[in-house]
Amino acid sequence: MEHFRSRARANLGKLQTFIFVWLTLSGYYTVLSIRDRRHFWESRSSKWLSLALVLNILIVYAISTMGLPGLTLITNPEFLFIIGYGFVFCLLVNDLVKVPRAR
Repeated sequence: MEHFRSRARANLGKLQTFIFVWLTLSGYYTVLSIRDRRHFWESRSSKWLSLALVLNILIVYAISTMGLPGLTLITNPEFLFIIGYGFVFCLLVNDLVKVPRAR
């Protein structure tokens, strides 16, 4: 029974890290999506916005895959999955709904 509890705690920690990464990245995707009525790829972000997004993603990557005390690490493929999933569902799907309604 103790083995089950320790695995559940480890999985809970990983889930918490996963949610931290998801919430952070989905916020960035929201910024990219709502800054224009057109599709997000039809206008370039400013240099400062692009730099801020890239730096923040690198910081979140480092925190989630290399660690901070008390934070359970996730693997590189898990981090990439979150990026890909968010890109598809926060940017592409939302844009396909947003653009026709915004005009």
